[in-house]
Amino acid sequence: MALDAAAQGLGVAIARLPVCADDIAGNRVRALDLPTEGDTTYWLVTRPGLLRQREGRLLAAWFRHELQGEDAAA
Repeated sequence: MALDAAAQGLGVAIARLPVCADDIAGNRVRALDLPTEGDTTYWLVTRPGLLRQREGRLLAAWFRHELQGEDAAA
């Protein structure tokens, strides 16, 4: 349901690649950033075109900042 909502432009979803790969390949959703490789990687996805909007760029930058903070703390 979260991927459906993201595809409709109602927000973003965080999903594992096996769950969202078909949606990404079909251009139904778009990854906000290139994910890292690994067995526990999650992808942040939203409808295509969100990064052309200021709000989408700010959200992606916030997620990157927060995740970098987690990496530094680990």
